[in-house]
Amino acid sequence: HLLSNGSDAARYWCCHCIVSLSHKHAANQTVIATHDGMMHAILSVLQHGTALSRGAACSALVEATFRNAANALIVAQTPGMMQGVVAVMQSSVGDMRDDAAG
Repeated sequence: HLLSNGSDAARYWCCHCIVSLSHKHAANQTVIATHDGMMHAILSVLQHGTALSRGAACSALVEATFRNAANALIVAQTPGMMQGVVAVMQSSVGDMRDDAAG
């Protein structure tokens, strides 16, 4: 709920919680990636967040899919997700405030 409707700061910290929970933990990655509405919530952050929350959303996607082909497919098949990620990458070139912003 906070990813879709929270403040930008809440979105940022929610994404970092996803990173922490997913890091090198395949079962958590699967639960997060397959949770109803999660991919659309992350996409919402990519589309409507500030540079920091968008970068954090990219980090969340990386951790939710790291060495997990099934989750990567879920991300790739979410309508608009690849365009959202590319848009963040194009608009964040040189922004070093978050590890996934550039």
